Amino acid sequence: ADAEAVEGMGPISEHKGENLMPTDRGVSVYRRKLRRLIRDLQDGTPPPQPQQLEGQPVRTYGQDTVLKAPMRNSEEDRKFIKHIGREVMELQFGAETMDLEARDAHIISKLKEMEAAGFQ
Repeated sequence: ADAEAVEGMGPISEHKGENLMPTDRGVSVYRRKLRRLIRDLQDGTPPPQPQQLEGQPVRTYGQDTVLKAPMRNSEEDRKFIKHIGREVMELQFGAETMDLEARDAHIISKLKEMEAAGFQ
């Protein structure tokens, strides 16, 4: 199956003949970044690596925590969810330099506090 996925795509295409649509903007941004990183590597600059504390896995920001938030009317609810999301991400980014166990405990504790306070 892997061979089919790789070989089934056919030859490498030249992108200059493509007609990218506005929804393909991410594709072109990614390609530019990749080309820049390749040029930098050819010039001796290694690509950036994910932030990682020695001996610990690369951190991601996906959690398995479910927050119980009170419902609001539809417009208020959208703003409320956006507000909660922003607070959660700030909490996670703020704990980035902690070791993994302390980071998880800190984040879980703060999320419980937020939930108990009704996300005020």
